[in-house]
This record gives sequence, structure tokens and C-alpha cells, in this order.
Amino acid sequence: SCSRCEGDMTVIAWDGKTLAADSEATSGYVRGTTNKIFQISENGSLVGLSGDHDCCMALLVWLRGGRNANDWPNAAQSSTGWARAMEIKPGGNVVYYEKHPYPLIIRMSFHAIGAGRECAIGAMAAGASAVRAVEIASEFVPGCGGGIDTLTF
Repeated sequence: SCSRCEGDMTVIAWDGKTLAADSEATSGYVRGTTNKIFQISENGSLVGLSGDHDCCMALLVWLRGGRNANDWPNAAQSSTGWARAMEIKPGGNVVYYEKHPYPLIIRMSFHAIGAGRECAIGAMAAGASAVRAVEIASEFVPGCGGGIDTLTF
């Protein structure tokens, strides 16, 4: 199994109206909090990031900087780190980036990423909001928690 993937201690959920994320950050045995969701002022999109902090920030810079496929950040796919991004475009379309600059188009009205994604997707399928889905995932998935941040259009 992939030890880097097992370290993904995040849950980010989109319910069609709200992007919600836990805020827990871990480094070894130390817990803190961080922001995992951002608004991209260049195009108005909302984005949630999951993975190693430095890789996530490199991916955020790429998303904000023109998205040239030739400029894809190596940090987002390196052997020492990784990052994933769920972008919500104005109007609600969801795209997902992982390993390369060519997004996967998500055709569900809700979606989630991170270690708590299955729990959050199940909660939203049963009618929970993104915030409640993050609360539920934070209760049941180790490494998720630390409070909830939200963004809406």
C-alpha cells in the first residue's frame, strides 16, 4: 500500500452549495490547524486541497497562475509528496486534479476528497449537508477534525 496515501488526514466536501473542510493538520505526532479551502480570485472558483502541505501550495499556485500543462508542479506528483485538488467552478461544476494537469469532470451533484471522502459522500447521499458530512467524517475517520471551514459563492 502507499504510505503517502495513508497519511491523507483530510476531508473536504461539496454539497452543491457549500465547500466544507476540516482544519486539522498533523506533523508527526503534533496536531494543529490549517486552511484547506481557498477562493481563486482569477476565475472565482473555490478549491479544496488534500495532501502534503508544500505540494498543495504548489498546486494552488499552479491553479492561480494560468494552468499551463507544461508548468504542472512536479511537487503535486513526486515520489516524496503529493496533492489533490477539487475545484468548484462558478455555476457548480466540479473538476478533480490528481497526478497530471488534465482534470476529471465530476458529474455528481456532491463530491468529497481526502481520507474521509467515503464517509462524507455516504453522509451527503443520505441527505447531509457538506458541513454535516465533514462533522460525521471527523467523528469517525482518524486524522480528520480540528474544526470546519466553509466557502460558498
